[in-house]
Amino acid sequence: MRQFKNTGEQTLKVPLPNNTTHSLREITDPLPLTKIQKMLSKNTVTFPGKVGEYLENHFKDESFYQLTQAHTHRYLLNGPKNIELTLDQTDYLDETRDYELEIETDRLKDAKETMEFLKETFNLTSTIPQKNKVARAFDHRSLN
Repeated sequence: MRQFKNTGEQTLKVPLPNNTTHSLREITDPLPLTKIQKMLSKNTVTFPGKVGEYLENHFKDESFYQLTQAHTHRYLLNGPKNIELTLDQTDYLDETRDYELEIETDRLKDAKETMEFLKETFNLTSTIPQKNKVARAFDHRSLN
């Protein structure tokens, strides 16, 4: 679930068939804030819409429960050459915090030039995360 200032959504990330690049397809349903707050207060999650349809078709007899969570503050920035930059600050259950900067474009040449500009201007090093945010949330969950 993602909760924004005035609205929310529920997203399920599904591996693509014959996936060789670790890409995921996102299935997303809008959720009103009142629905999210009700689920959180009751510690119960329901799956309406397309997310629910997918789960029903692929995991009909399964039960679901929360294993971990993360809280992300996302900042969208307009970078050089009008490229969208996404800066995420994520807090995990064990009070660990990490940061990610992503360049959002399909223009590879511009992305490379933007990365070089950012590295030089802000003395950054770039690494490709070894784990996605969900895997990192599992690494940082409290096991009390």
